[in-house]
Amino acid sequence: MKEKFYLTTSIVYTNAAPHLGFAYELVLADIIARYKRSQGIDTYFLTGTDEHGAKIAKAAEKEGLSTKAFVNENTKHVKALIKSLGVSNDGFIRTSDKLCHWPGAIKLWKKIAAKGDLYKKKYKGLYCMGDEAFHGENTLLCGECPNYPGQALEVVEEENYFFKLGNYTSEIKKRITSGELKIIPASRGKEIISLLDEGLSDVSFSRLEGAIPWGIPVPGDFSQMMYVWCDALSNYVSALGYGSSDKKMFKKYWPADLHLIGKDILRFHAAIWPAMLISAGLPLPKSIMVHGFITSDGKKMSKSLGNVIDPMALINEFGKDAFRHYFSSEMSPYEDGDFSREKFIENYNGNLANGLGNLVSRVLKMSSLYFGGIVKGNTCDLAPLQDHMKTVSGEVLRELGSIENFINSKIFPEYQRAMEVYEIHKASNAIWRLIKTLDLYVSGYEPFKLIKTNREKTEGVIFNLLFGLEKISEMLLPFLPDTALKITELIGRVGKGNMEYRTSILDTPLFPRKD
Repeated sequence: MKEKFYLTTSIVYTNAAPHLGFAYELVLADIIARYKRSQGIDTYFLTGTDEHGAKIAKAAEKEGLSTKAFVNENTKHVKALIKSLGVSNDGFIRTSDKLCHWPGAIKLWKKIAAKGDLYKKKYKGLYCMGDEAFHGENTLLCGECPNYPGQALEVVEEENYFFKLGNYTSEIKKRITSGELKIIPASRGKEIISLLDEGLSDVSFSRLEGAIPWGIPVPGDFSQMMYVWCDALSNYVSALGYGSSDKKMFKKYWPADLHLIGKDILRFHAAIWPAMLISAGLPLPKSIMVHGFITSDGKKMSKSLGNVIDPMALINEFGKDAFRHYFSSEMSPYEDGDFSREKFIENYNGNLANGLGNLVSRVLKMSSLYFGGIVKGNTCDLAPLQDHMKTVSGEVLRELGSIENFINSKIFPEYQRAMEVYEIHKASNAIWRLIKTLDLYVSGYEPFKLIKTNREKTEGVIFNLLFGLEKISEMLLPFLPDTALKITELIGRVGKGNMEYRTSILDTPLFPRKD
C-alpha cells in the first residue's frame, strides 16, 4: 500500500481578515505537502476556518452584518490568500458547515460523553473576550488579560459541561515520552511535559447558548453550545468524514501525520486534543510541529502600534514566490522571526534578483549566444579543464569535483535531511548554496572567454550549468513552484535519457530588482 501523509494547519479565526502569521503557516505547510508529494507519498493537506464564538458574533454586530454574512466574507479573504500564495491544499473545512463539520463534532462529543468524561457544574471564573478563554487568579495582570493587554477580564458565572482532562495527565505524558506523539521541536515537548508534571485541570467544554449564540448546540441540551475544544479541534477528523456514513477518507488518512500550529495553541493540541481522542477511542496524531511568531521591526504586531503587515499587499507587490522565499529562508520555523520591509527587499534583491534570477539569465544568454540554444554534453566534460581554472573560485571548484558529484554527495543529502525534519530554512539554504556554487562555475571557468579558444569545452561548461539549474528547479519546486516550473521550461531538457538541453530566451527578468 502506498505511504500516506496527512498534514493540517490550524484553522484561522474569522473575526478579521487573515494575518501574516497564518500566511506564514500556510507557506510552511505547503512546502512540506509539496515535498511529500514529490517523494511519491499519498498526501492530504487540510486547512480551514474557525467560524464560531462570541467574539465573532460581536465583531459581526459591530460591522452591522449577520454573523453568517460576516464569516462568509472573512472566509472569502482566507481563500483568496490561499490562492494568491499558490497553496496546494486538498481540503478546506469550515466549522459553520452543518453537512461536513457538525456531524463529526457531534459524534466526538457523544463518544466522550459515553465514556463518562463529561459532567455539568456551576463555575465562576475570569473570562477574556480577546482569547475567549477563562483565566485563573494567578494569571491576573492589573485586571487585564495576559494574552490581550488592555482587555479587561470579566467575572463569569455559569453552569457548563466540563471535560475530565485531569484524568488523562499521566496517559498523555506516557504517549509523548514514548514517542507515540512527537512534539517538534524537542524544546516544545519539554514545555508540555513540564505542564503535565504540574497536573492538568478539568476544562469547561460548553458555554450557555446566550453566551455563544453562534455555534454548535450540545447534543441533547440545546441550552448549551459546544466550547472551542469540541467545536474547533474536531475539524481534523470531521474533514475526513468522521461522523458521516462514508468512512473511506477517515480510514485512509487518520491519524494525522503532522499538525502544524503556532506556539500559542500548543497546550490545546498537545494536552486537550490528545485527551479528547483517547477518551473517544481514537488514535493520536503522530506529530505536532510548533512554529514561532513573526514580529514587525522587533515588536509584536498590533493595530494600536500600526505595525500590522497585510500579507496580500506584500504578495501583490512582490509576487507569491518572493513572499514564499522570504518566509521559508529568513527564519527558523521553530523560533520567532522578525519582518521588516527593508529586510524583505534586501532578501529579494540579494537572493532572487541578483542571485537566482541573474544566474538563470546569464546561463540562458550564453546558451543562446554561443550554441543557438541547443547544448549537448555530459557532466564529466569539465575534467580536462582543471588547468584552465586560475582564479580563487577555480581553486574552490577543484575541491568540489564535478557539479553532479557535488549535488549528489553534498547538496541533495543536506536538502533531504532538512526537509525530513521540517527544517525548512536549512533546506532552502542548501538550494542557495548550489546557486552560489554555479556562480563560481561561471567565474571559475569563464565560458565568455573560453568560447574564443575552445568551443567544445565551453559547451561542456554550459551543459553543466544547465544541469545544475535543472536540479535547482527540482529542489525549488516545493518552495517556489511557479519559478521552478519556469526554469524547467526555459532550460528545455530533452527527456531524462538524452544529454541535451534546448533552451529558450528569458524575455523578462525572473525577479526584477526593487528599490
